[in-house]
This record gives sequence, C-alpha cells and structure tokens, in this order.
Amino acid sequence: MTDALKLPFAGEDIVRRLLTDLEEPDWLREDRLAALASYLDLPIETNSLFTLYVDLRQARFAEIQPYAQTGAANQVADTVPEGAAALIQVAEDEVVARAVSAEARDAGIVIDTFANVLKDRPGSARADP
Repeated sequence: MTDALKLPFAGEDIVRRLLTDLEEPDWLREDRLAALASYLDLPIETNSLFTLYVDLRQARFAEIQPYAQTGAANQVADTVPEGAAALIQVAEDEVVARAVSAEARDAGIVIDTFANVLKDRPGSARADP
C-alpha cells in the first residue's frame, strides 16, 4: 500500500535509522521491519464512506520527527488510583509519572518505557519464538 496519509516518518529509512541510533537488538529490527512490511501490504480503504474523521489539510507531516528517546520518571510511586494496579503518565516525549501497587510489583508487573525495558531487563522484552 502506498501510505494513504503520506507519512514520511513511517518509512524503512526512518525505521533503520532509529534502530541504529537506539542500538536496539537485531530481533527488534526484524520485528519492526516485518511490521512495516505488513503495514505497506495493507490495501488502501476504497469505501467512499471512509474518512479519517480529522481535517488534516493543515497538518505538516514532512516536519514530523519521531522521538528517538523518551524522558523517564525515575521514581516509581507505590500509590495508585483506587481500582488500579499501576499507571504511567506520558506527556509528549516524557514519562511524567509511574506507579505500581505493591501487589502488582510482587506479581512481576513492570511499568516503564519499552526503551528502558530493553536496557534494564533485556531478557524480559521478548519471549523466545
């Protein structure tokens, strides 16, 4: 499929550059490239009733740059909202807050960015296929 939205940041060159810049493992490169290939194989929606429901005429997609790194809230609070086991609050490219209840932490739940999990717990990022 040609990209219906013409998203310049959703191409193979950007995927490969980010993988190099972030020094991600080979398995992740293969997964990301396979996902991109699957996306590009999707047919363009032909239903005349289809709409993106957003007026994108003023959008300047050529100026969009993907975030290479995400800032992290290094502290993980123990207090979570009632009825929740964990939370993560993200604003743009920064993790503002993270919290995990004691029960969730004891169960092995991790609330973090994917980049941090790859760095701090690489064995937990992917199960062997």
